Formats: sequence, C-alpha cells, structure tokens
Amino acid sequence: MTVDGDDEGEVDGPVETGAPREDGTGGQVTVELEISQWKYLSGETSDPQMHAILSVRVDGTEGGGGPGPVLAQVLAVDCSSSMTWPPEKLHAAQQAAVAAIRKLPDGTPFAVVRGSDAATMAYPDVPGMARADARTRAEAERAVLRLVAGGGTCIGAWLDLARRLLTEQGAPIGHVLLLTDGKNVNDDRMPLAGVLDACAGRFVCDAWGIGDGWDGHELLRITRRLHGSGSSVREGEDPPSEYPKLMDRLLTKSVPELAISVRTMAGSAVRYLK
Repeated sequence: MTVDGDDEGEVDGPVETGAPREDGTGGQVTVELEISQWKYLSGETSDPQMHAILSVRVDGTEGGGGPGPVLAQVLAVDCSSSMTWPPEKLHAAQQAAVAAIRKLPDGTPFAVVRGSDAATMAYPDVPGMARADARTRAEAERAVLRLVAGGGTCIGAWLDLARRLLTEQGAPIGHVLLLTDGKNVNDDRMPLAGVLDACAGRFVCDAWGIGDGWDGHELLRITRRLHGSGSSVREGEDPPSEYPKLMDRLLTKSVPELAISVRTMAGSAVRYLK
C-alpha cells in the first residue's frame, strides 16, 4: 500500500478494531490490524510517498467444531451437449463429482446441480440441500452417475442456482465446485457478468476443466472473481489429488471474509493498494 504524503516517522503498532465478534461456532473472534512503514525511501523524489504495510491477525478461531457445519457445498456438473464428445468427458466429470461427495464430512449441507442452458437439481430432486451421511452420499453418487448430457451451456444460471441454495444455509463457508469444459455458449440467457456481481463475496468457487479443450479464459474469469482456483480433469486419471487439500483449506476457515476500509488524513491520498 502506497500513500501520498509526508514520509517522516514510522507508524507501528496494533489498531483498535472494536468489540469481539461472534464467529458462529460459539466462540469470539477478534481482529487486530498492525501498520508498519517502510521508512528507507529515496529523498530525491519530488513526489513524497509512504509505503505502509498492513498486517492482519485473527484470534479466537480455534475449535471451529462448534454447533453447526462449517461448510456448505454445491457441485455443479456440466451436462451440456459439448460434454458428449468424446464420451469420456462426462464420465470424467461424474467421477470427479463422486470423489468430492465421498470426501464431504458428515452433516455438511450439499447439493448437486445439473448444468446445461438452464440449471436444475440433480440431488436432492427438489430445490434445497441434503445433509451428508452414508445414505445421502450414496443417493447423490447414484444421481450423478445417472446424469445425461444434452442442451446448451449457461454457466451464469448454474452459479445463480448455487447462490440461492447457499443463501438458505447458515454455514459460514459456502463453496461451489464447477465441473465443466468452460464453453459458455448461451451467456445471453443469464449473463455471467451480472451473476458474478451477485455472487461475489457470498461463496468461493473452484473450477475443474474437463477434457483437453476446456475454455481456460472463462474459468479463470469465474475463479478470480469468486476467490477460487482452477484445475483440470482428464479421463483415465485419478480424481484431482488437490481436492482433499481444497477441503482441508475450506474446513480450517472460521472467518470467510474480512472487509478492510482504508481512509487517509487531509493532505494524503491512496496511490495503490496491493
């Protein structure tokens, strides 16, 4: 973070952040901000700057296994016509979804969305989310393996349904795993740009490209906006090995998002924030 203004002196120390906040697990979360200044800037410049370094510390997130699930999961499986050739593409997406379902901790709210030029429920068969246990995981696996490809592709509709499903859940971490070849050919039905605006900050979305010809540009656009990452799945490979790591990363979070407001005193202006 670079701020225009006087670069004399140094700011270093904690900043008051207000009263502790409940984290939804029965504990209290406190946030501490510490601002330091890089004071060894060149004095020859006619444009005085101060480089401020902001450190954020969150305490009280231990023992996140309090009442209620930490994670709510939606799996969005591309079932558009482009997934029919080669036929192994849909099979690879199904196997990846099954692998994800098997890793869900007991009690996790989850749903499977069938994606084409519209978004429909694959599991449960009515809008809503099931709780993961041996029975529901087995039912969801069977539902995934019954999926048939056909129709167009409107990823915005899939994400919008995922948003509505996750809004009804009390879990602090909402997550969508998108399994698709990324060819968003029916964007006019529900433009992705507007859907991303509605979804930003509401859940994290990771995307796995299926097959060899997936549209990386579209998937990166989604994951960057929704703070996720992209990977790939190919027929004949084991399901992506990073999924257990992805789950571990999600389940260790207790604070899904933190907003920081940067304000300056008179005579100073923010040049950039990194």
